[in-house]
Amino acid sequence: MNAHNSTLPEPNELSQRILFTSFFINTALLFLKLTFSTFCTGFFRNKEGLFATEEDSKAKKVEKDSLVDYNTSKTARVKRIHANELENILSFLLVATGFAVVFQAFPRRIPIAALIHSIGGSVLMFLFTLFRYIYALVYFLELQPWRSLTFSFGNLSTLILLIWGIVACFI
Repeated sequence: MNAHNSTLPEPNELSQRILFTSFFINTALLFLKLTFSTFCTGFFRNKEGLFATEEDSKAKKVEKDSLVDYNTSKTARVKRIHANELENILSFLLVATGFAVVFQAFPRRIPIAALIHSIGGSVLMFLFTLFRYIYALVYFLELQPWRSLTFSFGNLSTLILLIWGIVACFI
């Protein structure tokens, strides 16, 4: 659509816009989530006096006897959340990128199919992002079974996106 023409974009163009806008927004939100987890790790390390290296603890003049149990600390919990995010978000981004590439490489001859593909993919991307945010919160608050459920639903949305992308290659 150009600036002089006020008509709606073609269905395939609209579908591409929806999918790629959704992909970018979800990628940006997940990046912010990872960045927030990194800052939380640093915050709790300083608060609890837990450091990654001995020189860091010396710089903060922390006594070894004053260190808390690392396995039960908030620092450890935030680090586990961050490690889990790195594993799951990377997989999601690879699958979502593949999904978007498949969509671009195999233009749909039926405009409604392209629209369904882009909206469906966008919903799955949003659900993954939403479940990752909820997962981090319930993990930090030590809420089971919600932690397991949000983890499972987030990965299920990635699996569905993967299968949908593979099937789309052959349609």
